Amino acid sequence: MRRRTLLRVLVDVVAERGLPNTSVGLVVSRAGVSSRTFYELFDGLEGCVVAVLEDALREVRTLTVTALDGTETWLEGLVVALGAVLSFFDAEPGLARVCLVESLRGSPALLQRRQLMIASFRTSVTERIEGAVSHPSPLAAEGALAAVMGVVYERLIERERRPLIELLGPVAATLLAPFADEAAVAREIARARELALAIAARDSGRHPRRHAWSTASASPPLPEILGNPRARRARECMRFLAEHPASSNGEVAAGIGVAQKSQISMLLSRLLEEGLASKSSDGAGKRNAWRLTPHGERTAQALAGQHD
Repeated sequence: MRRRTLLRVLVDVVAERGLPNTSVGLVVSRAGVSSRTFYELFDGLEGCVVAVLEDALREVRTLTVTALDGTETWLEGLVVALGAVLSFFDAEPGLARVCLVESLRGSPALLQRRQLMIASFRTSVTERIEGAVSHPSPLAAEGALAAVMGVVYERLIERERRPLIELLGPVAATLLAPFADEAAVAREIARARELALAIAARDSGRHPRRHAWSTASASPPLPEILGNPRARRARECMRFLAEHPASSNGEVAAGIGVAQKSQISMLLSRLLEEGLASKSSDGAGKRNAWRLTPHGERTAQALAGQHD
């Protein structure tokens, strides 16, 4: 349970702040465990990131193997597998960002571990289809997978989040092109587009699910900024942002009845420092847009039943 909690919290913190701005102290504080407990389970922050990558890759491998074993051809199997993996990461946006974006910002040792895991996954896939396809070069599979990951990476770093499943057709074409003739690739692209529409319709309206090791149902402990009986304004600020995401400083101030600009700026800055809220703007001097982070949303849910 403690391991699952720490992995969940690490994903949330890294997705919100970035790996370079994440520390063991921040993770254990938010998880409500001691540093000693953390180091009993992991050899450091990047060791915890490696555990996240290993768990995620295990899930991706299961989805891929299931698709390859459950379809008539390896071409169809890869399309179905891609659809399943993109849908999985759509439901786990924080996990997707940690695995495919933030893990690239780690130390050389972390990057090496990441590459070894990807190579192992690539081998496990190619071994299942090697009897049906002749690789045009030893680097074909590596290059095709790297290209697919690059396309997904670009989608994940976009400012406006769009579903990864929309990429199924393009990434299917990228992955299959080195191994099949033009007619076969065209057929699978058409299949991919139909599958993407079906998955999007199926997943429409669903709340993002949590990875198998998560404990999302558990309410996070209230940070001191909110747990203090005199922190009524901070709690009001959280509740307002939960109901009115993308609000400006002035809109938050009006919504909770704060007249002084300095006071609302201080409140919002403290929520930002605690990882409870994030802000975006169109540039210097432009309007700020404040939103709760995933951690903030869970905290707001814990506050929902409380009365000041």
